[in-house]
Amino acid sequence: MYHAVTTYGTMDGGLRQPTRQAPRGFALVVTISVLVLLALIAIGLLSLSAVTVRSGGRGEAQLEARANARLALMIAYRARPGSTGLRRGRGPR
Repeated sequence: MYHAVTTYGTMDGGLRQPTRQAPRGFALVVTISVLVLLALIAIGLLSLSAVTVRSGGRGEAQLEARANARLALMIAYRARPGSTGLRRGRGPR
């Protein structure tokens, strides 16, 4: 890899020690790498929140389904022919 070496003159006419400059484009590569990392983190958080929202919706749907099933059983039990829906003269089973 190419490293540029520059020398600068001092005010008294002498030369300073050569300094090494960072390769050109290094800051750009680092910046792009950080942006890609942040984008991956953002996508991960979005997918996690989507899964959480879906699982919450399933819980509500399951509660509604159970309530509907319970209501259907109560209606079917009371709709039996010859039954009033009440047990008379019997203890608990």
